[in-house]
Amino acid sequence: MNLINNITDKRTSEEWQKLHPEVKILDPDGWDRSNWQFSWFEELIEFDEYQKRLAQSTCQWHFSEIEKINQSDIDHLSWMYHRLLAVHKESSTLDYMIKFRKIIEKLENGKN
Repeated sequence: MNLINNITDKRTSEEWQKLHPEVKILDPDGWDRSNWQFSWFEELIEFDEYQKRLAQSTCQWHFSEIEKINQSDIDHLSWMYHRLLAVHKESSTLDYMIKFRKIIEKLENGKN
């Protein structure tokens, strides 16, 4: 299923996960841990909300299940990283910015 299809449908997070197996949630910070059963298995949410919760969580992406990353993708990630630094004034010493840079470097060195 394409990520864009059915984005206004409401589904449980468990259902969204099954539809989009290219991402594995390692640490679900975006979900209500105090009421995990409801938050993951019962609450009906749109795909946009699912993506917001993914963005707040630690995830592992399975690139073998989606298209291979090409130079244009790497260039775009690099542009995003530098935009975060220059426009949004993010610090390069923040943990997620360090990880972002390391990911870009791995991709640039062909380790994807």
